[in-house]
Amino acid sequence: MGPKTRVNATTKKRKEKALPQFRSLQEEAEFWDTHDTTEFLSEFEEADDVVFVRPEMQVVSLRLERNLVDRLKAYAQEIGIPYTTLIRMWVIRAFKQEVESRRKP
Repeated sequence: MGPKTRVNATTKKRKEKALPQFRSLQEEAEFWDTHDTTEFLSEFEEADDVVFVRPEMQVVSLRLERNLVDRLKAYAQEIGIPYTTLIRMWVIRAFKQEVESRRKP
């Protein structure tokens, strides 16, 4: 019998799966929380000349009561994000909801 062949993660043949169709970004995010991209390597294509562009941001000054800012900071720290990020997320979410509610008959 010949020498033993070493098998590791890179040489081991994996059974690859087909990617499911997602109905929403949330559904896709939940899927990737529980799956590994290496299970779907045959589904990916090599991308050429990928450029990541950050959107231009503008600083906005906003006057809030000190007590509210303290509470925002405490809550943001509790969930592990900067308070300015939390406020930005809420503004974006509220704006999207407002726009959507005005589109509905």
